[in-house]
Amino acid sequence: MKVIAGQLNFTVGALQRNYEKICKVLSKNKKYDIIAFPELGLMGYPPFDLLFKRSFLKEEEKYLLRLAMKFPEKPIIIGSAVKIKQLPKNKYDSTAVNDFPYKLYNVVKILFKGKVIGFQTKFNLPTYDVFNEYRYFSSGKDVKLFYLIEKNGCVDDIIPFTISGKKLINSKFKEPMTKKEIENFYKGKGKWLGLSICEDLWIKESVPYIQGKFGVDLLINVSASPYYKGKKEIREKILKNISKKYATDVIYVNPVGAQDFLIYDGESYHYKNGILMDRSESFKEQIKVFNTKKRSNYIPVRSDHNEEIFQALTLGISDYFKKNDFKKALIGLSGGIDSAIVALLASASLDPKNILGILMPGPYSSEHSVKDAVKLSKNLGIGYEIINITSIYEEYIETISKYEKIKKYSVTEQNIQARIRGNILMAYANNMGGIVLSTGNKSELAVGYSTLYGDLAGGIAVISDLYKTTVYKLARYINKIYDWKIIPENIIEKPPSAELKPDQMDQDDLPPYPILDQVLKFYIEKHLSANEISQKGFDKKMVLSIIKKVDRNEYKRKQAPFGFKLTPKSFGFGRIMPITQKYEQR
Repeated sequence: MKVIAGQLNFTVGALQRNYEKICKVLSKNKKYDIIAFPELGLMGYPPFDLLFKRSFLKEEEKYLLRLAMKFPEKPIIIGSAVKIKQLPKNKYDSTAVNDFPYKLYNVVKILFKGKVIGFQTKFNLPTYDVFNEYRYFSSGKDVKLFYLIEKNGCVDDIIPFTISGKKLINSKFKEPMTKKEIENFYKGKGKWLGLSICEDLWIKESVPYIQGKFGVDLLINVSASPYYKGKKEIREKILKNISKKYATDVIYVNPVGAQDFLIYDGESYHYKNGILMDRSESFKEQIKVFNTKKRSNYIPVRSDHNEEIFQALTLGISDYFKKNDFKKALIGLSGGIDSAIVALLASASLDPKNILGILMPGPYSSEHSVKDAVKLSKNLGIGYEIINITSIYEEYIETISKYEKIKKYSVTEQNIQARIRGNILMAYANNMGGIVLSTGNKSELAVGYSTLYGDLAGGIAVISDLYKTTVYKLARYINKIYDWKIIPENIIEKPPSAELKPDQMDQDDLPPYPILDQVLKFYIEKHLSANEISQKGFDKKMVLSIIKKVDRNEYKRKQAPFGFKLTPKSFGFGRIMPITQKYEQR
C-alpha cells in the first residue's frame, strides 16, 4: 500500500492559501492509496484564540467539505476541529469555553467519497511547555458520554477503518462497544487502519497503543510537533518501539515551516516492525510516498545538531518574513560574534540586497571591531552603513547632566549608548518598512546582560534560545561548511565585550560562558535547585548569584521580542514565570 505524507508548510489562519496548497498536491499525485496531512492541517497549528472565532471554525468546515467533494476518489486524512453540542450546565460548571453551546475537539478526519466519513479524537491534550490545548479543546475521552446522551453521531474511544485494496470503508459503531466486542470486531476479514494525533503517540496505553493491541495493520499519526535540539531522537525511539511492539507499520506525518516562535522540522517517518523503512527530508516541504511493502533505497542521512540549528533558524527567519510580508532586515553590527551570526543567518534566509547592517561605533569602540564588521558585511554581500554615535552620545550626556548627574562609566552611561543604537535601528526600520533583528543570545537574556529599548529592540530575537557557547560552536561550524572564513576569524577568537566602557570584557561581570551556560541549563531546563547544582561541582555562591540574576530579570524578558524555540525549555511561552515574586533560594 502506498501512503503519501503531505509534509507541507501551512500558515495559521490562511484557509484559502492552505486549501490551494493541498489541492495542488492532490492534483499532482494520483498513484496512492491514502494521503495524510498534519494535525489541524487546514487551519494551521497552533491557531490559539482563533479557535474562539465561530466564523473561523465554520469557514474551515466549508473548505474541508469542498476538499472532500473535489477529490472523492481516494481517502484524505487530515487534522481538523469538531464541534459537539454541550450538555446543559449550571452556573458553576466551568467546562465550557467562553460559554459556547458546544465543546471543541481536536480530531483527525477521513474525507472520502465527497464527505467526512469519520474521525478520531485526540485524548491527551498537552498543557506543558509551549502547549495549552485544554484552553480550547476537550479530551476525546468524554466522547462516549456525548454520544449516549446527544445521539449526534459521535463515536466511542477508537474508530477502526477497514482497508480493502484501494477502498476505505468507515466502520462507525452503532453503539459504544465493550473491549470484548471490539476485539471480536478486529478478527474480521480485511486490513485495519488506526488513526491518532500527535500527543497520543507519546502517551503509553493511549489511542495508538489501544489500536495496536487490537491488531491494526497500519497506524497513522498526524502531528504538529515543533523542533528542539534532541527531539528527533526521542521521536524515532517512540516510533521504533510501537512499530516493533505491535509488529505493524507506523507512519508519522509532521508539518514543516515556522509559525511565530515555533519551527517545524518535518521528518515524517515510516517504521515497520521496529525498522526504519523511510524518512522524509528535514526542514523542507516534501510529498513523501511511503510504501508499506518495501524499504526505501535511500533514507536521508541524519544531520548533526549544528546543521539542524542552522536549518531551523534560516527557515524561521525566511518564513516569518514571507508570511508577514516583510522584505527588509536591519541588524546592528558590532563586530562581535552574536551580531555576526545573526547577519549570516539573515543572509542565508533572505536576499542579501534586502539586508542592511548598521555599524555604530561609540566612544569606547575598538578600531578592529569596525573593521571586522565591514569585512563580514562584504563577505556576506549585505549593505552596510557606518554612523558614529559619539557626538550624539556626548550631547545626550550633556543634556541629561543639566538635570541629573551621571557617573562616568556607570551602567546608566553604558545603557545610553545601547539605546542610541536601538533608536537609530528603529528609525531605519520605520523608514525602510523593515524589521530589526536583535542579536542577544540566551545567556545574556537569562542574566539580564542586555538593555531595554537598546539591544533588546527589534522584531525577532533570532538567537535568544542559543547559549553563548552554542553561538561559538555554530560560528565555527558555519565557517567549516562554507569552506572559508566567511565569519572573520578575529570575531570568533577575540574575547567577548560590549565595548561600553574602556577595556570592558564580559567576564568582568559574568562567570566564563562555559561555566555560566552549564549552570543556566541546570536551572532553566532541568529545574535544579542551587544545592543540586552546587553538588555538581559549582561554587554555591556563584550559583546563587546566577540564579538571582535570572529571577530578577524576568521583567526584561517579558518586554523582549520573541525568539525561535531551539531548546527543550525556551523563554516566553515555554517558561512562564511571574515578574513579581519573592521566592529566593539560599
